[in-house]
Amino acid sequence: MDGGTIAAAASTIHYALSAKGVEYGIVGGSAVSLLCAHYGLGQRSTNDIDLIIIPDREKNLDASTISKALYEEYPQYFTKIDQYGVQIPAVLIGGELGHAEVEIFDIDAWPHRRQYDLRDPDNDRVTLQVNQYPISVLSPRWIVREKILSQHQRQGAQKEKSDILDIKMLLPLLDDGALKFDTNERIEALNALLAKEPDLRGQLQEKIVCPAVFDAKVANPEI
Repeated sequence: MDGGTIAAAASTIHYALSAKGVEYGIVGGSAVSLLCAHYGLGQRSTNDIDLIIIPDREKNLDASTISKALYEEYPQYFTKIDQYGVQIPAVLIGGELGHAEVEIFDIDAWPHRRQYDLRDPDNDRVTLQVNQYPISVLSPRWIVREKILSQHQRQGAQKEKSDILDIKMLLPLLDDGALKFDTNERIEALNALLAKEPDLRGQLQEKIVCPAVFDAKVANPEI
C-alpha cells in the first residue's frame, strides 16, 4: 500500500474502533508511513496494518473480540481472511479490488511484551490528523526503540533492512536523550546496529542515553 491507501485504511480503522470505544495505537510500517507523511519525510509503503489496543475485560474488549467485531459489525468496510488457520480482519480497499490485513495486539494476550502496555507512559502515542480523523500512532521514540531491537532480532531477514531504514528516517524526530538503554537486550541491539551502521553513531549518541555503549572506555594498547 502507498501512503494514500494507508491513510485511508487508518481512517476506516479509527472510525470503527472509536465507535466501539477502543483506545489504540498504530505500529509497524503503517505507523512509519503515517509519521513520514505528517512530517514530510517521504513515502513508506507496507502491506498490512498492525495496531495495539488497550483491553477492557469488563466490556469484553480485547484483540480477539475486536478483530471479530470489525468484520462482523462493519462488513461494508472489512472482510475476514484466513491467516495460518486464524480469521483476522482486513480493510477493504477500492471495494472488492483488494484488502489490507489488520493485526491487533494487546498486553493481556502478550503479557511478556511490556511495549504493548499502552497505559505505561513509556509506551507513548501521538495523534496525527489524517483525512480529518485524529489517528493514534505510537510515538517516533517508541518506534525507533522497537526498531533497534527488531533489526537485531531479524538479522539476515529482509525486514532487517526496512527496520534500519525506518530508524534512519525517524531518528531526527526524537528529542536529544529521548531514549534510555540500560538493559542487556537493548545494549546488545544498539551495539549490533552500530556495527552495521557506524555512521549513525553521532545521531544515536544524541538521542539515546547509554553509558555502556557511548561512555565505554577503550583501553590504550600497550606500547
